[in-house]
Amino acid sequence: MTPRILLVEDDGDLQEIYAGMLEESDYQIVQVYDGGDALERLEEGGVDLIVLDIILDEMMGDDFYRKIRQDTRFAEIPVVVVSVLPEDRCQRMLGMDSSVGYLRKPFGRKHLREAIRKGLEER
Repeated sequence: MTPRILLVEDDGDLQEIYAGMLEESDYQIVQVYDGGDALERLEEGGVDLIVLDIILDEMMGDDFYRKIRQDTRFAEIPVVVVSVLPEDRCQRMLGMDSSVGYLRKPFGRKHLREAIRKGLEER
C-alpha cells in the first residue's frame, strides 16, 4: 500500500518544491496549508506520516503537534518537522522526543526522503 504523507506548509511555493522532491517516490502526497486543515485531513484517516512546518499562518505547527499528540487516534503518527528555527528551539516548543524527525530549511531532496523513510520505518 502506498504511504500517505500529509504535507503541512503555508507557503505555496515551498509546498510545490517539497511535493516535487517526492514526485518520483512511492508516496501519496496530501497538501494542506495550516493546522486546522491538517486536523480535518487526519479525521478522514489514512495518514502514515506528517511533514510539518512550525510557523504557519493560521493554527501554528506547535499547536497542531500538541493536539495530535494528545489524541490517541493520531499520537503514533510519525512527524518530520521542517523549520527555519533551530532544532533545539523546535524541541523546546514541541516537547519533541527523538522519534520526531527534524529538517532545517533549506534542505535537499535526499534529506527529505531519508527523514520520511526513517519515520515510516520506525512506525
